[in-house]
Amino acid sequence: MALYEFEGKRPQVPIDSFVHPHAVLIGDVKVGHECLIAPGVSIRADFGPVVIGNRSNVQDNSVIHVYPDSRVIIEEDVTIAHGTILHDVTDEQKMMAKAGIDYYCDICKKYIATMKAVI
Repeated sequence: MALYEFEGKRPQVPIDSFVHPHAVLIGDVKVGHECLIAPGVSIRADFGPVVIGNRSNVQDNSVIHVYPDSRVIIEEDVTIAHGTILHDVTDEQKMMAKAGIDYYCDICKKYIATMKAVI
């Protein structure tokens, strides 16, 4: 697995979670217990933290990024489907982010998921 420190912050992954060797985690990333980070995932927490709750999974080729002075929080039991892009969102428990959709903020997240549009 590719774990990169950025400005003194290094990804934290507990022993009971799996990060595929072809996934990349950068900076202030905290992965919960019993999580899966699949091949091709890029989690870039260079400007703020990314927190992934217990038993959540981020599927193949998804991208998670944080804008300056913001954060991404994925709560427990969440599935981030293949090819999803998350910017500055909080995903509620037991939610599934649909595949191939860009989620840019909490305010527009539900509308984008429903309409399959990008704002």
